[in-house]
Amino acid sequence: MLGLDDEYNLGVHISDLESVMNSGETIRQRHRVVYILWLEKTLREKNIH
Repeated sequence: MLGLDDEYNLGVHISDLESVMNSGETIRQRHRVVYILWLEKTLREKNIH
């Protein structure tokens, strides 16, 4: 997932092997946050509701 750090070398989520940012394929809510924040900012800047 573009823009996110790998989790297998970080201490916080190192045991979440199913995570797409570790060795699995599961996309967690924490992965979506980056894109949600970007989308909200972009929509706000373009005055789209």
